[in-house]
Amino acid sequence: MENKENARKKRQGAIAVAAGVALLLGGSSYALWSATDSVDAGQVISGNLKLEAAGDSSLMADISADRFDSSNLNFDSDTTELGPAINFTLTDGQKAIYNGVGLSNGIDGDGSSYGLHIDQDNVLVGHLIDDPTTWKMVPGDTVASFSYFTVTLEGDNLVAKLTLDATALLEDEKNTDMVYTVALFDTDGKQIGAFTPLDTSKEALPVAVFRAPSDGQGQGAEDDWYRDSKNNGVVVPVADGTVGVYIAVLAHFKDTGENQKLDNVNVTDKLGAITANLTQVRGGTDNFGGGEKLEDI
Repeated sequence: MENKENARKKRQGAIAVAAGVALLLGGSSYALWSATDSVDAGQVISGNLKLEAAGDSSLMADISADRFDSSNLNFDSDTTELGPAINFTLTDGQKAIYNGVGLSNGIDGDGSSYGLHIDQDNVLVGHLIDDPTTWKMVPGDTVASFSYFTVTLEGDNLVAKLTLDATALLEDEKNTDMVYTVALFDTDGKQIGAFTPLDTSKEALPVAVFRAPSDGQGQGAEDDWYRDSKNNGVVVPVADGTVGVYIAVLAHFKDTGENQKLDNVNVTDKLGAITANLTQVRGGTDNFGGGEKLEDI
């Protein structure tokens, strides 16, 4: 009996050991040769978009076309804190668009004898108005209010649209013969795009498009043009780091002729804040949508 019992225990022990070996083998894998290495995946850095106003006020100048005592509007940044002292140069053809040609009215609403004043080099001329609260306009006058902003764009595919809140610009508009227009000038004084009629119903009136430099990518075309309101191609200014831009709001008092009513004597158009907004866009320039018009971007 003992021999049989011992034989039975040995068989059970052998089965248990075999099961343990099977478990051990089933729960492992064979380690064949392998090798590992790595390469730096680089880094992803976000860009930047910023818009800042320089100073807390604007400068106003009389730029009437028939004032021949005018001179270049070189603002002294040391005394005005407005921006760099530069000449404001219109793009070719913009004087004719604003003033009109011959008997055709310009966007100022008057004939060609009125409007703004430029010299033979397309440089805007006029004289500063020391105190806008005491200077009084008459029919035929054109004044411009200049504000200076800085634009910062960093990002290889970054395109941004600059808009104005036209509803905030005119707090109290009483002169029904006044026509308002917006123009932009870069930090060198060159006009950006075309004159834009001021639609006071728009909270986001588009006035320009800027782009950041794309130095970080070796391939891909630049987003370097869009179309103005006259369907002309406009080169998109490059904001290489931080650049300055002048926003000019032009006001023209229309001369409606001999029978002009006296409804607009002793009235005041109160100008509010020049509120600008810079917003990234992914469409409108040539490589982000085919070169659309500014108002459609």
